[in-house]
Amino acid sequence: GRGWGRLTPALLDAIINRAEPVEPLMEHYRGWGALGTPYEQVLEREALRRHGWAWTANAAAECRRLETLGVDGICTDDLSLLKAVAR
Repeated sequence: GRGWGRLTPALLDAIINRAEPVEPLMEHYRGWGALGTPYEQVLEREALRRHGWAWTANAAAECRRLETLGVDGICTDDLSLLKAVAR
């Protein structure tokens, strides 16, 4: 899962309900535990910052959206998607 730190009850509620934009919450984001390297963590953090909550909803749908925005390459999994965002 995704790690968050130094949360107040209000921030926790905003994250759980996705009631706020992601950008103001980024200082509390610690990363996605499923990723293996610090490099992947940095890429995923930037993808979340750029694309908001939609990033977490469905990687396949996000990949299609990125391709329509002109990001080259076919994303076959989350790591490929991260690499596409980094370009």
